[in-house]
Amino acid sequence: MDRSTIQWINSGLEALADPDVRASAERAVPGAVVLGVSVPKIRALVKELRASRPQLGFEEAAAYLDAVSEAPVRETLLFGIFWTGFYKKAVTTLPWSRVDAWIDAVTDWESCDQLANATSGPMVHSRPDLEPNLLKLTE
Repeated sequence: MDRSTIQWINSGLEALADPDVRASAERAVPGAVVLGVSVPKIRALVKELRASRPQLGFEEAAAYLDAVSEAPVRETLLFGIFWTGFYKKAVTTLPWSRVDAWIDAVTDWESCDQLANATSGPMVHSRPDLEPNLLKLTE
């Protein structure tokens, strides 16, 4: 993932930050690192990135999600989830170990639900042999 793309994403998220959204999210998930950007604005920024940098594809989206999973901030994690989620067929080919690292970065139900919808759900639907990996998360 090139630095200019990461800078573009971070600047965009910071510009969209709203103190009221931040306060609400911090109340809902105490201890989470939050910028304060609403989900619709994050989704719109993902669409803007895809339109302005069409050369970036699934591998870049997944690499971004790999990177932000190491030190998750609510908005960067959601950005990566939404971006990766655009590539439905490619997501189903990922190794579970990669997605498992993303799952480990989840700190709240919102991100959990979005990640399940964008990655682990479609993966298990297309590859039922992965079901035991998903069931392990319930233990």
